[in-house]
Amino acid sequence: MITVGSCNSNKNRSSFSSVGLTTDGRIKPDVVALGSGNFVAAPGAGNTGYTTGSGTSFSCPMTAGVCAVILSANHNLTPRQVWQLLIQTADSSFAPNRLRGWGLINCWEAVKLAIPKTLDLKLLIQGFYKPASDSMVGDSIRVFLRSNSSPFAIVDSAKRYLNFSGNASFIFYNASNGINYYLQIIHRNALETWSKTSKSFVSNHLSYDFTTDSAKAFGNNLILSGSKWVIYEGDVNRDGIVDLSDINLVYNDAINFASGYIGTDLNGDNFTDESDLLLAYNNAINIVSLKRP
Repeated sequence: MITVGSCNSNKNRSSFSSVGLTTDGRIKPDVVALGSGNFVAAPGAGNTGYTTGSGTSFSCPMTAGVCAVILSANHNLTPRQVWQLLIQTADSSFAPNRLRGWGLINCWEAVKLAIPKTLDLKLLIQGFYKPASDSMVGDSIRVFLRSNSSPFAIVDSAKRYLNFSGNASFIFYNASNGINYYLQIIHRNALETWSKTSKSFVSNHLSYDFTTDSAKAFGNNLILSGSKWVIYEGDVNRDGIVDLSDINLVYNDAINFASGYIGTDLNGDNFTDESDLLLAYNNAINIVSLKRP
């Protein structure tokens, strides 16, 4: 629900009214739309010409129309997400104020941002991947899109299930075409891994394959398994390094015959045993650790 201001052609607010309730009590209006000198269809039977009109009676329905166009581009958006798209693409989004809120709405930019972006990812997980059959035990991972400049803020995230080939498509709603993002990979017991460089979506699509070269990961932080490069495993406690603390966790579960979907199962067979312990041990003695920008 959005508070809308009315502004003239010089972008100065003259008054404001609301579409529903305000979403942010600190700044009103949220956005502004032209309310002065708008071209509108002239009234009267048989009239095919245009005239002009002014006032919030125009700015509010114009904003409501933009919201409708945004939802036609992506009907899965929540009201809060629509509001976020409006303020994010308005012309004062980086310096909101009580005169114009986040600024003059921009329908074109808001709609472009509303269209979901798809990442087609290929990724293999060390213990889960079997080079003899060139297949992997499927599992879920989360991908974070990170800004390409420090402090590398999170822009969006999505969770999907990697199939036996290590493929999955991730849908993002807060990403933009032409903007570079790092890919940050999070798995239940693998080492956090980042893409070598930041990448951008083109025409709402991005493909990235971690398996073809160690250089696909930041710091070349991959290990060769057969002919494919895979992400390291064994960071059971998620502290960014495979070490004795992780070995102890795997060992304790192994001697207790732990089973199921658990973090100490490093090969995806739903049991924690000596094969998982050996994998954690080998990575620990090689001081495998997180590498990020």
